Amino acid sequence: MNMGSVDQWIERNKHIRFQETLNADRIADLYITLPTRDGTRRLYETPVEGTPLPFGHHLPFLHAREPEPALRFDGTDWEFCPPPPFDRRMWAGGRIDWLKPILVGDTVVSS
Repeated sequence: MNMGSVDQWIERNKHIRFQETLNADRIADLYITLPTRDGTRRLYETPVEGTPLPFGHHLPFLHAREPEPALRFDGTDWEFCPPPPFDRRMWAGGRIDWLKPILVGDTVVSS
């Protein structure tokens, strides 16, 4: 085991920043694809710019967009995965603070 490479990975500044405009057409695609996304079977309503986006509906937008050949064997990107032998990825928790509503049409940034 090469602990030097693990130490280098730990010390490396790991940061990915995503920015995207949550346009109504892309959100409509989400609503049509996942019609029971809110746990109901409500009829589809076209998203209207300026209306609040429900909690969690931002997730399909702020993500890495790597071509398949650039991904690891498990389909994840290399940026946040430690070197072997610690190459299994696990999400142990996270936090989202909603400082204000995200609106359809907003440009959002993850960091």
